[in-house]
Amino acid sequence: MRNEPMAAGTEAEAREPRHHGWYRQFARRCITRATVGVTLAAALVTGFLGAGIGAASATTATTATTATPGAYFSTPGYYLALGDSVAFGYRPPQVTTTAQYANADNFVGYPTDVAAAENLVLVNASCPGETTASMLSATAQSNGCENSYNPSSSTNPVPGGYRTTSPLHVSYTGSQIAFAEQFLKAHPTTRLITLDIGANDAFICEATPGTKNCTTSTALANLATQIDTNLTTIYKDLRGTGYTGPIVTLDYYSTDYASTAGDEGTQYLNAVINKPSTSVNPPVITANGYAAFETPSSAFGGSTCAAGLLVKLPNGTCNVHPTLYGHRLLAQAIEQALTSAKVSVANPPGYRMAAADGGMFAFGGSAFDGSGAGSSATATSKVVGVAEVPGGGGYWMVTAAGTVLPFGDAATFPTLPASVLGSPVVGIAATPEGQGYWLVTSNGGVFSFGDAGFYGSMGGKPLNKPIVGIAAAPYGGGYWEVAADGGIFAFGDAQFYGSMGGKPLNKPIVGIAATPDGGGYWEVAADGGIFAFGDAGFYGSMGGKPLNKPIVGIAATPDSGGYWEVAADGGIFAFGDAQFDGSMGGKPLDEPVVGMAATG
Repeated sequence: MRNEPMAAGTEAEAREPRHHGWYRQFARRCITRATVGVTLAAALVTGFLGAGIGAASATTATTATTATPGAYFSTPGYYLALGDSVAFGYRPPQVTTTAQYANADNFVGYPTDVAAAENLVLVNASCPGETTASMLSATAQSNGCENSYNPSSSTNPVPGGYRTTSPLHVSYTGSQIAFAEQFLKAHPTTRLITLDIGANDAFICEATPGTKNCTTSTALANLATQIDTNLTTIYKDLRGTGYTGPIVTLDYYSTDYASTAGDEGTQYLNAVINKPSTSVNPPVITANGYAAFETPSSAFGGSTCAAGLLVKLPNGTCNVHPTLYGHRLLAQAIEQALTSAKVSVANPPGYRMAAADGGMFAFGGSAFDGSGAGSSATATSKVVGVAEVPGGGGYWMVTAAGTVLPFGDAATFPTLPASVLGSPVVGIAATPEGQGYWLVTSNGGVFSFGDAGFYGSMGGKPLNKPIVGIAAAPYGGGYWEVAADGGIFAFGDAQFYGSMGGKPLNKPIVGIAATPDGGGYWEVAADGGIFAFGDAGFYGSMGGKPLNKPIVGIAATPDSGGYWEVAADGGIFAFGDAQFDGSMGGKPLDEPVVGMAATG
């Protein structure tokens, strides 16, 4: 889609990626389901119109539905939505006021439904009119995003597009792929990427002089090559950041399933778009947007307009943009694609345990990235805790003196002198992004590093018993401290769900683990007793059972359906859906185990 020159209409019209005469003619063909004399290019555009400039309108969603909750992702994180105005949720000025264009929150697309179904934080970087070329370079030809295309102009691209008149959901400079790369590198807890792109490439091809409305074999071949080449580059750029989670490409729906030519055009475009999906590893997953609209349209003779999937205009016809109902069906298609693909969205499950001398022992899917045994740091101060870099790319170990030892992808930050700490460090917790961590001391002091924020502490406040551990809230906005008597102290957006403070304990509390959604936590005692609060489930414990050595730590499974306890001799005790992948129990250790961290 493209913007006409701003002088051609009102401000509201200028904001819409408007259709020129040729475009409107094809739109009318689409709406009236005319099939006689439609060329392949017309068929292509008929299909493209069903996807290239999608939007939602609350006033036209006549049928209520919701995206089927897949709950596919067991741990919270970010969802990055990329693409054109289908993902953006664009709607035309016939049903949108000028004031509404000034706030991107007024535009709701399928990513909103996917994010809600999966409990993910949505970051929607899509732009109305984006092409595969302009997604890679902001100066390349777009169809109304960064710039516009005018077939009568000899100086394309024509300056001006949606980004110059109205805000996107996310503000950024440069290309969409550059933003995506920066975001993924800074947010390793991103769980999902979705993409819809390619239709605007076809619109420009159709409008380009000399292509005979994109009907020549050369024009079609060039179009296919352009989309294939650019999508391959896009996928490789995304995977090049180190992101290994699912990338789901949503293919396009038809605006009229009764039109053979229209269906052929849609299927041609979808075949071109889906071809590069295996160019990266893990491969890209395809969500069937075509089928998402086909079934509900069948009850209306194949008309997506009559089925309530397209925005109804004041004149009684339908625009080519999806309604909220349509967007929810597209969200369902993505949920179904994730389930069908059965891809792994997390690292293989496993766990690591750290010993007081800096020794590291990895089990299951956890990798060994090095240890602190024999280092100068551990020669003068014992290791007291370990924290996993989210995503499984490394870990930190911390000594009582506050020296943090990074391994694998774990970042390095300055060490605080003991005089600043005031009392020994007893625990460490990583931020959800893996770009920082918190240290906690026995007197309750909290020290923040990297992207970790300071939200308060028990430092300088009276405690009945010393602090023994810390756990981070899921989105990095807070944390919990736990004391040896079971007292819980919540800071930032971490909520208090109860504690063992003031209650009788057979043995002191030695650790804490939070549920992935931040709705609860577990306390573990030295005798293996487990105490669950909030939405944390109780799946059993070693309380009252014989132990060779006391329990020293706990780690939760990614879906909060279980947990592991670890003993000072390296023994592992698995409960709920936690799997036993081995232990150091019964094996010689130079120093006792002091803590554990889970991967996956």
